[in-house]
Amino acid sequence: MKKLVIAAFVASPLSLFGAQKFNYPKTKQEPLTINEFGMSYPDSFRWLENPHDPNLSQWVNDQNTFTQSYLGSQLLQELEAEFQNLLDDESLKNVKQNWSHKRKLQRIYVPGSLKQAEDSLSPDGRHRITLSSDSGSDLKILRIYSEENGTYTSDLLKVKFPGFVWDASGDSFLYTSDLDGRLGSHFPQVRRHYLGKKQSEDRVLYTAPTPDTWLSLVKLENCMLLYIGRGDQHRFHDFDPATGRKGELVWGSDHELKTLSEYQNKLYFISYENASNGKVIALDLKKRTVHEVVPEKQVAIDEVSLNKSDMFITYIDQAAHILFHQDLNTGAFKQVAFEGEGSLSFEDGGEKSYFTFSSYSEPSSRWWFDRNSFSLRLEEKSPPALIELESFRTYYHSITGRKAPIWIIKAKNMSLGQDSPVYLYGYGRFRVNIMPYFIKQYLPWLKRGGVIAVATLPGGLEFGEDWHLMGARENKMNVFHDFARAGKHLIHMGITSTSKLAIGGGSNGGLLVGATVNEYPQLFGAAVPEVGVLDMTRFELFTGGKWWTNEYGSRKNCNDLKNMLRVSPYHNIKSTTYPPILTMTADLDDRVVPSHSYKYAAMLQANDTGGQVALLYTKKGGSHSSSSGEKEQVAKYYAHKWAFLMKSLKIY
Repeated sequence: MKKLVIAAFVASPLSLFGAQKFNYPKTKQEPLTINEFGMSYPDSFRWLENPHDPNLSQWVNDQNTFTQSYLGSQLLQELEAEFQNLLDDESLKNVKQNWSHKRKLQRIYVPGSLKQAEDSLSPDGRHRITLSSDSGSDLKILRIYSEENGTYTSDLLKVKFPGFVWDASGDSFLYTSDLDGRLGSHFPQVRRHYLGKKQSEDRVLYTAPTPDTWLSLVKLENCMLLYIGRGDQHRFHDFDPATGRKGELVWGSDHELKTLSEYQNKLYFISYENASNGKVIALDLKKRTVHEVVPEKQVAIDEVSLNKSDMFITYIDQAAHILFHQDLNTGAFKQVAFEGEGSLSFEDGGEKSYFTFSSYSEPSSRWWFDRNSFSLRLEEKSPPALIELESFRTYYHSITGRKAPIWIIKAKNMSLGQDSPVYLYGYGRFRVNIMPYFIKQYLPWLKRGGVIAVATLPGGLEFGEDWHLMGARENKMNVFHDFARAGKHLIHMGITSTSKLAIGGGSNGGLLVGATVNEYPQLFGAAVPEVGVLDMTRFELFTGGKWWTNEYGSRKNCNDLKNMLRVSPYHNIKSTTYPPILTMTADLDDRVVPSHSYKYAAMLQANDTGGQVALLYTKKGGSHSSSSGEKEQVAKYYAHKWAFLMKSLKIY
């Protein structure tokens, strides 16, 4: 077998700072070469993965200090105060937050793109399950609130990606959780908790066959089902909650599903089996047969929601929602009219069906379905944004052969040209659809003449499952090429220029940014990878990474590892001119662990990046979401990000 060598340039200690003008904090290198499947690749910064290393905390602090010094205190303080005011401004909160208590929650939790919802109130009304987390962590604290006493009980459970179902007595409940090594198990389990007992005393009813299996409970009127999922394999079994016995297979699918709700003893799903754009199917729980309810259309389904016999289907038309209604009793199918171009999210308000509408240019508003006019009627609107905004679409030519939209958001009546500073955002993976939504984090940038661009990329479901597959596994390079194509399109259209074009994204979007700048290092004026998956050879060894192999591949497979090494940002840094790069993470991120960002930033700093700065900023006390953590730390995080972009693109 021919040996493949990944030849990432790593500077020697003597040359570490010689090629650049920046006196970065010193980062020790421990020469390490990995040999797997005849492939050889370096990992000299492996020590940064160890959160208990005595040198790590000081190294992180030194990196933050260096970044702050580079950006300058005046701009940071100005932006930090501005973001603090935005975070304190209750009028700009999504109005949906004020209505969440009215929502009738489904009793179904299936992971991934499948929805989680529970009845938190016990059947007797005495107790309520509450979930909280420190700094936005995936690890949640489950506590029991006594409705009678107005206090919390002694019950305290640690759960991850939980679902739960109360017993009829209200004295105990079943829950599913990824234990991730806690309580002696690395496998997800179904457990029963009795009120007043310790979590260590919980009864284990069922243990998943593999660590990367998802479990969930589906509580119906006369029975309970156990969902077992792994990748695109979905199985529903009868389940006895008293004994924990897994019964007969009720139904299964080897294609992507989105779970909906139950109506008249039928479970409704979105299925992508022989339907790239999705179709609605129903599982008849009495007959245990499946039939099609809504066939595949010319546009892709995003969500389906039920309120009794009213089925609402949101489709994606050029990266915006259109809404249809189907009467489950008569089968009548009709479009529902509403104002604006943006996204809709459903809320069951009992007798009325409510929707939250949001767009890039205006805060959210609440609407209700008027059956007489077959339209959405306005119920409540958020106060207007601090500045008047407008948004429109332009289209780039995807490598897949399709024209794909880019949303442009800017101050109203602002002219666009080669001097316009543009922040281009992308994601492109995990069947995640990037839909219009008002984001107040953008306001300081927009009011200073900045522009936001949002690219629709392969990997989502905006154009169906085929579009997703064009950006998954061995097709990952398509996403990076399309992100560059989107940037080139903006330049070609005269909306911006290379020196004024920045790219950014978080999580998988951080991978997108890191890989794209490796492929096109001289196309952009700045780059900000946030909480990114930046070492593709190591992600499945930490926290939730074990569930990403269906999308990325596994390091245990030779071809997958070869593909991952081809795109891994950490392993493909070149000795060439890069744009200024700010790598951002959070010290308590337990979804994409911060070592991804630490290693990537260290490798950039150890290379000759053409005299361009490579910075690292770590939010203290925060987790994966940029809005997680104490408000003061969130404001600091946003301030560093946008100060870097303003300085790099010279708009302040």
